[in-house]
Amino acid sequence: MTINKNCVVLEPFSITNDMLLNGPPDAENQVYAHGTPYDTGQQVWHNGRAWESRVDGNVSVYPVAGANWADLGEVDRGA
Repeated sequence: MTINKNCVVLEPFSITNDMLLNGPPDAENQVYAHGTPYDTGQQVWHNGRAWESRVDGNVSVYPVAGANWADLGEVDRGA
């Protein structure tokens, strides 16, 4: 068995209607904030899409698919 230090196993939990409508409890911490530096692998939400920083210290004006950001796809309207 291989253990990956980047893998986290969580206890089972119920998805509530509030989560479906408003995103996960820490969603406000994941909304893109202009001027905030993001490191490689950090994920944010912006304009209905999820994005992942490809570089450390990423302070792009806003996420756009390319060298600095990976477009992870559309986010549910409720999120």
